[in-house]
Parts: sequence; C-alpha cells; structure tokens
Amino acid sequence: MAVPIGFGTFAPVDWNPNELAENALDHALSAAFQDAPPCRVERRVLQGPAAQVLIDESEHALMVVVGSRGHGGFAGLLLGSVSSSVAERSACPVVIAHGSLRSRIQADESGCTSVADQVTTAPV
Repeated sequence: MAVPIGFGTFAPVDWNPNELAENALDHALSAAFQDAPPCRVERRVLQGPAAQVLIDESEHALMVVVGSRGHGGFAGLLLGSVSSSVAERSACPVVIAHGSLRSRIQADESGCTSVADQVTTAPV
C-alpha cells in the first residue's frame, strides 16, 4: 500500500527516510574503511540543507571532510557547491576529497585508519 507524499507522488507505507539514510551511511563507511573506521569519526545522520548542516556542525568539530564531484563551469554555478560553501564558512578546517578515497586509505599500527595525501585543505 502507498500513501501520497506530494502531488502525484506516492511512497510505501513502511517508507522510513531516516532508516534509509542510516543504511546509506553504514554502506558508505563500510565501502570506504571496510572493518577499520577512523578512531575519532562521529557517525550521525542529520536533516537539512547539506552545506548549512555541515557549517552548523563545524562549530563542534575538529575537522569537516566533504567530497567533491567536480561539477565545474556553468553546471557548478547552477548546482551550487556544498564543498565550496563549507570551505568558505566552516568554523574548523575542511578537507575536500576528490575522487575515490579507497586507494588512499591506510591503517597505522594502532588499527586506526587515516587518509593519505592528495586531498585539498581549506584554511579557516
């Protein structure tokens, strides 16, 4: 059974967007770090416009890490840029990761993982 959620749009009755977001986060962390996530990563799902949520959360963070899909030129202007907005307005340092991180993740002797170089940092 489906229920209306907007004009002409229906969602299953058991649709749970928070659960979907949690599952997506679990999948992303697993894909990026397999069984060894970084020791000091706080796992949270928040609602709101991505850039503003990250900027607000940067007040309580040591670092914000965001990805970049590389939309440049005219498409970048139309779509806006979460990573650019966060880098410009964050209260803490920002790391913008380009492309796939999987090949740049390494574990140290304590079992913590870290991201190797080839990332862009933006000063505060």
